[in-house]
Parts: sequence; structure tokens; C-alpha cells
Amino acid sequence: MPTPIDPWLADLIQTHLDSLAADMIAYVRQSSPAHQRLDPAAVRAGFVAFYQALAAVVATGDPAPMRTHLRQVIPLRLQAGASGADLVRLVDTLQEQVLQLIDAAAGAPAQAQSARRHLTTVQNNVRLIVSEINLQHLGDS
Repeated sequence: MPTPIDPWLADLIQTHLDSLAADMIAYVRQSSPAHQRLDPAAVRAGFVAFYQALAAVVATGDPAPMRTHLRQVIPLRLQAGASGADLVRLVDTLQEQVLQLIDAAAGAPAQAQSARRHLTTVQNNVRLIVSEINLQHLGDS
């Protein structure tokens, strides 16, 4: 049975879903041609769903919500013209947004350090999942 990783971090992400998604929308509008061609409401929904899945993983320790989300979204982004490298960079940017939030909200350095460590572990797994889906997509092409 999965073990909760960091309930404080999960709550922090859930509380800031809208601002995290808004920051990512601004980022992809400037840096991702593949996302610029997509419906803005769909892009927003995708970022909200990513952060909800991230919060669920951090809250429960179960990677299934993130894997499910990525298996639905990544193939669509690849078909829209994004490369695997683009998507890994996007994951890094998503992580950076949460790291900045942690630093701003943590009550103590130990709390920030613990949350950063937990997020990094989860995001490393996210990168692996993205890479796996990309390889499958390349094999199917």
C-alpha cells in the first residue's frame, strides 16, 4: 500500500492550482509552438489536471494518477508537434513553478528542504514516464 509522501506539499499544490496553471499558460504561450496551436481552455485544463495528479501522488504515494494523466495527454502533445525533449523541459518548468511556491510558503527551512526532496523524487518519476511514453510513440510511428 502506498505511503503518503508529504501532505503539506499536496495541500500547497491544491491550494495554488489556478495560479500554477496560469503561470504555465503564460510560459507555453511564449515558448511552445505545439501548445500555441491548442485551445487555451484545453491547455489550462491540462495543467490543472497535471497539478491535481501531482498533488494526489504527493498526498498518497501512489503514482497511478500521474501515470494515467500522462498516458492521456502526452500522446496528444506529441501528435500536435511537441518533441519528447520539449515535454521533458516542460516537466522541468512545472517542477520549477512548484519549487518556487515551496520556497515562498514553507514555514521553516527544514519543511522546504523536505518538500523539495519529495517533489524532486516524484518529478524524476514523471520524467521517466514521459520518456517511456515518447519511446512508445516513436516505436508506433
